[in-house]
Amino acid sequence: MVNYNPETGIAYGYIAASVLHPDVVSSLLYGDGCDSFTDHSWEDFRENAIAEWRAENPDSDLDDSDVWGEIESDVADSFQPDESQTSGIYDGVSFATSWLGGALNFWIFHSPNITEKARRASPCVPGAGILDDLDGDVNCYNVPDDWRESDTDYLAGQE
Repeated sequence: MVNYNPETGIAYGYIAASVLHPDVVSSLLYGDGCDSFTDHSWEDFRENAIAEWRAENPDSDLDDSDVWGEIESDVADSFQPDESQTSGIYDGVSFATSWLGGALNFWIFHSPNITEKARRASPCVPGAGILDDLDGDVNCYNVPDDWRESDTDYLAGQE
Protein backbone atom coordinates (compact mmCIF):
# COMPACT_ATOMS: atom_id res chain seq x y z
CA MET A 1 0.00 0.00 0.00
CA VAL A 2 1.23 3.50 -0.77
CA ASN A 3 0.21 6.85 0.73
CA TYR A 4 0.03 5.85 4.35
CA ASN A 5 1.98 6.91 7.41
CA PRO A 6 4.70 4.26 7.85
CA GLU A 7 4.87 4.86 11.61
CA THR A 8 1.14 4.52 12.32
CA GLY A 9 -0.13 2.54 9.34
CA ILE A 10 -2.95 5.08 8.91
CA ALA A 11 -3.67 6.24 5.36
CA TYR A 12 -2.95 9.83 4.39
CA GLY A 13 -5.92 12.07 3.78
CA TYR A 14 -6.33 14.08 0.58
CA ILE A 15 -8.66 17.08 0.37
CA ALA A 16 -9.53 19.66 -2.28
CA ALA A 17 -8.81 23.28 -1.42
CA SER A 18 -12.33 24.15 -2.60
CA VAL A 19 -13.74 22.23 0.39
CA LEU A 20 -11.66 24.21 2.89
CA HIS A 21 -12.33 27.64 4.35
CA PRO A 22 -10.38 30.30 2.40
CA ASP A 23 -8.55 31.44 5.55
CA VAL A 24 -7.27 27.90 6.12
CA VAL A 25 -6.15 27.62 2.49
CA SER A 26 -4.29 30.92 2.84
CA SER A 27 -2.54 29.67 5.99
CA LEU A 28 -1.52 26.43 4.28
CA LEU A 29 -0.20 28.30 1.23
CA TYR A 30 1.54 31.21 2.98
CA GLY A 31 2.33 29.88 6.46
CA ASP A 32 0.22 32.30 8.51
CA GLY A 33 -0.22 30.74 11.96
CA CYS A 34 1.66 27.55 11.07
CA ASP A 35 3.84 25.91 13.72
CA SER A 36 6.30 25.08 10.97
CA PHE A 37 6.22 25.98 7.30
CA THR A 38 8.34 25.58 4.19
CA ASP A 39 7.64 27.20 0.85
CA HIS A 40 9.48 24.75 -1.38
CA SER A 41 8.76 26.83 -4.49
CA TRP A 42 10.48 29.86 -2.91
CA GLU A 43 13.41 27.75 -1.70
CA ASP A 44 13.89 26.30 -5.21
CA PHE A 45 13.62 29.78 -6.75
CA ARG A 46 16.20 31.16 -4.32
CA GLU A 47 18.63 28.26 -4.94
CA ASN A 48 18.29 28.64 -8.72
CA ALA A 49 18.85 32.40 -8.56
CA ILE A 50 22.00 31.91 -6.48
CA ALA A 51 23.24 29.18 -8.87
CA GLU A 52 22.69 31.48 -11.87
CA TRP A 53 24.61 34.28 -10.15
CA ARG A 54 27.46 31.88 -9.32
CA ALA A 55 27.60 30.74 -12.97
CA GLU A 56 27.98 34.38 -14.02
CA ASN A 57 30.50 35.11 -11.23
CA PRO A 58 32.63 31.96 -10.93
CA ASP A 59 35.50 33.66 -9.11
CA SER A 60 33.37 34.97 -6.23
CA ASP A 61 33.99 33.68 -2.73
CA LEU A 62 30.72 35.02 -1.29
CA ASP A 63 28.63 32.55 0.69
CA ASP A 64 25.02 31.91 -0.34
CA SER A 65 23.48 34.33 2.17
CA ASP A 66 25.73 37.14 0.93
CA VAL A 67 24.92 36.32 -2.71
CA TRP A 68 21.21 36.37 -1.89
CA GLY A 69 21.65 39.72 -0.16
CA GLU A 70 23.21 41.06 -3.36
CA ILE A 71 20.53 39.80 -5.76
CA GLU A 72 17.29 39.52 -3.78
CA SER A 73 15.92 42.97 -4.63
CA ASP A 74 16.64 42.39 -8.34
CA VAL A 75 15.07 38.93 -8.67
CA ALA A 76 12.38 38.59 -5.97
CA ASP A 77 9.69 40.29 -8.07
CA SER A 78 10.08 37.61 -10.74
CA PHE A 79 8.96 34.86 -8.32
CA GLN A 80 5.59 33.69 -9.63
CA PRO A 81 5.14 29.93 -9.28
CA ASP A 82 2.34 28.33 -11.26
CA GLU A 83 1.68 25.68 -8.63
CA SER A 84 3.14 26.61 -5.25
CA GLN A 85 4.61 23.72 -3.27
CA THR A 86 4.36 24.18 0.49
CA SER A 87 4.37 21.95 3.55
CA GLY A 88 4.20 22.36 7.29
CA ILE A 89 2.23 21.85 10.45
CA TYR A 90 -0.94 23.81 11.18
CA ASP A 91 -3.27 23.12 14.13
CA GLY A 92 -1.28 19.93 14.78
CA VAL A 93 -1.90 18.71 11.22
CA SER A 94 1.05 17.85 8.98
CA PHE A 95 0.22 18.86 5.39
CA ALA A 96 1.62 19.50 1.92
CA THR A 97 0.17 21.01 -1.23
CA SER A 98 -0.63 18.85 -4.22
CA TRP A 99 -1.85 19.79 -7.67
CA LEU A 100 -3.95 17.51 -9.87
CA GLY A 101 -5.00 18.85 -13.26
CA GLY A 102 -4.30 22.40 -12.07
CA ALA A 103 -6.56 22.01 -9.00
CA LEU A 104 -5.10 22.71 -5.57
CA ASN A 105 -5.38 19.89 -3.03
CA PHE A 106 -3.71 19.11 0.26
CA TRP A 107 -2.13 15.93 1.58
CA ILE A 108 -2.80 15.29 5.26
CA PHE A 109 0.17 13.23 6.49
CA HIS A 110 -0.61 13.22 10.19
CA SER A 111 -3.39 14.67 12.30
CA PRO A 112 -5.01 14.36 15.71
CA ASN A 113 -8.21 13.80 13.68
CA ILE A 114 -8.95 10.45 12.06
CA THR A 115 -12.04 9.46 10.12
CA GLU A 116 -13.44 6.11 9.06
CA LYS A 117 -15.71 7.77 6.49
CA ALA A 118 -13.35 8.90 3.73
CA ARG A 119 -13.80 7.73 0.16
CA ARG A 120 -11.35 5.38 -1.50
CA ALA A 121 -8.91 7.36 -3.62
CA SER A 122 -8.52 7.06 -7.37
CA PRO A 123 -5.32 5.64 -8.90
CA CYS A 124 -3.98 9.22 -8.94
CA VAL A 125 -3.47 9.02 -5.15
CA PRO A 126 -3.55 5.27 -4.42
CA GLY A 127 -4.22 4.19 -0.87
CA ALA A 128 -5.18 7.64 0.39
CA GLY A 129 -8.56 8.60 1.77
CA ILE A 130 -10.46 11.36 -0.03
CA LEU A 131 -11.81 13.83 2.52
CA ASP A 132 -14.00 16.02 0.30
CA ASP A 133 -17.21 14.21 1.30
CA LEU A 134 -17.21 11.90 4.29
CA ASP A 135 -19.58 9.26 3.04
CA GLY A 136 -17.21 6.34 2.45
CA ASP A 137 -15.61 3.63 4.53
CA VAL A 138 -11.87 4.40 4.42
CA ASN A 139 -9.88 5.05 7.59
CA CYS A 140 -7.41 7.96 7.23
CA TYR A 141 -6.12 11.18 8.74
CA ASN A 142 -8.66 13.99 8.64
CA VAL A 143 -8.72 17.77 9.01
CA PRO A 144 -10.35 19.54 11.96
CA ASP A 145 -14.07 20.24 11.41
CA ASP A 146 -13.55 24.01 11.49
CA TRP A 147 -11.17 23.85 8.50
CA ARG A 148 -14.08 23.10 6.20
CA GLU A 149 -15.83 25.85 4.26
CA SER A 150 -19.25 25.01 5.65
CA ASP A 151 -19.40 23.20 8.96
CA THR A 152 -23.16 22.80 8.66
CA ASP A 153 -22.94 21.02 5.28
CA TYR A 154 -20.13 18.83 6.57
CA LEU A 155 -21.87 17.97 9.81
CA ALA A 156 -25.14 17.22 8.01
CA GLY A 157 -23.30 14.53 6.06
CA GLN A 158 -22.16 12.92 9.30
CA GLU A 159 -25.67 12.12 10.54
